[in-house]
Amino acid sequence: MQLVPSVAKKTLGVWLAPDGNNEKAVEALRESATAWADRVRSGHLRKEDTWLSLVTWECKSLEHPLASLALSEKECDGIDSILYEAALPASGLCHKFPRDVI
Repeated sequence: MQLVPSVAKKTLGVWLAPDGNNEKAVEALRESATAWADRVRSGHLRKEDTWLSLVTWECKSLEHPLASLALSEKECDGIDSILYEAALPASGLCHKFPRDVI
């Protein structure tokens, strides 16, 4: 049975499609970021622990597939914004904090 080249399959934790489209990969990364952000908003972590969770756990899990994907800056910013909208206020920082400084 042949598969359509545009259909992505999960390989070593990364969604890859033979034709190079990143739609499923971006969707999976956004779902992961949204799930983490929801847990932060509903959880009771200290401010320091929220930031530590972001940089040592969620960002690392999102960095893993980047070596095998060719995402645009817009796609990456869309994923990052989900994280920062939850992490900055929960860490005691203004959500308008400049992203270049972060």
